[in-house]
Amino acid sequence: MNFLGKPVLETIVVTSVGVGAPALDKLRAGDEIISVDSQVMTSPEQVVVAVRAKPIGTNLVFVVKREGTELTQIVTSVPKEDDPSTAEDESIIPYIGIGIGINYEAPFSIEFGVSGVGGPSAGSMFALGIIDKLTPGALTEGKIIAGTGTIDSNGNVGEIGGIQQKLVGAKDAGAVLFLAPQGNCDDVIGHIPDGLTVASVATLEDAMEAIEAFNAGAQVKACS
Repeated sequence: MNFLGKPVLETIVVTSVGVGAPALDKLRAGDEIISVDSQVMTSPEQVVVAVRAKPIGTNLVFVVKREGTELTQIVTSVPKEDDPSTAEDESIIPYIGIGIGINYEAPFSIEFGVSGVGGPSAGSMFALGIIDKLTPGALTEGKIIAGTGTIDSNGNVGEIGGIQQKLVGAKDAGAVLFLAPQGNCDDVIGHIPDGLTVASVATLEDAMEAIEAFNAGAQVKACS
């Protein structure tokens, strides 16, 4: 969406609540965090700072939105359990037991036609699929184009595992171009099946440029 200059609503949300944690029964996964102690939250890191800025035992006032309704919840921090494998004394850190992340919402629904797939390694290809849906024409121009790589909100493509097997699987499925994360280049060199072109990509923009170059019959940036 950012690549296409389309609006995206970003909200700070609770992603998980630990069993037996102070936040249990107060906060739920999916709650949008609006403020902590009257301070509006704009990032997950800000929530962490807000919790840890107050002494252990502080009653923290969370305002959250749950299923369209604003709620005020009081969560009392406790000492974090110390990890004996580290030099830091975690027991002096205020803890409420929640995971925090960013939820991204488009002004229309996006549905993925896959099931039984786990892990982040298809992120970059999902992003390309969405771009293909939101732009005129066929991005692949009828060719079978494969690839792999994680994706972050800035469009950076990250490395994954098992790329040599994915190269073989893509070639066997009829792919003519494979988009490989730049961070996996050492695993790619010397393992490219005959007839498969492999492009090295570090960003979503790199991936788009590689597809456009390949479709135009130009040379793509390869691992070196």
